[in-house]
Amino acid sequence: GAIGEAIRTRKPVVRHNINVDLPAGALRQEAIEKGYFSSVCIPIELDNGVATIIILFAFGEGIYDEDELALLKEVAANVSLALHSISHQERLNYLAYNDALTGLPNRGLFSDRLEQLMHTARRDKEFAAAVFLDTERFRHVNDTLGRGTGDDYLRQVARRLQSAIREQDTVARLGAD
Repeated sequence: GAIGEAIRTRKPVVRHNINVDLPAGALRQEAIEKGYFSSVCIPIELDNGVATIIILFAFGEGIYDEDELALLKEVAANVSLALHSISHQERLNYLAYNDALTGLPNRGLFSDRLEQLMHTARRDKEFAAAVFLDTERFRHVNDTLGRGTGDDYLRQVARRLQSAIREQDTVARLGAD
């Protein structure tokens, strides 16, 4: 239908008479019952794909002319830009505190969490521990098997360590290995 076509073509899809142009379905039936005759499906793109669809209905037939479509395309472009900006900002915020390869907290977030842990341990007169692991000769893995294999290894180690700790504990990636 119109929604699938809008996703495939990434262009607005107009139906000037939904009684004729749209397949039977609950949405079409509800629109007809409310007196709508025209519709337009506008794709909203994000990261080279359609993130969502805006569907508008109108009471008259043939409402969505070229001028109206141009305005709706501009609105869709603005919404896409806003979504991209939000997505980009979220990604920047994530990368400010997490390692891009493993998704683990980075040195900054780890330092903050360690400081909080030490403060709590001093206040409660308890012990706290930090364990540091280093992969010996990790550079040789990258040099002999390739960087992709080394990256896969680090992601696997991160997953295994994450699965072995308590929820309140932290595994972080502080350096290259």
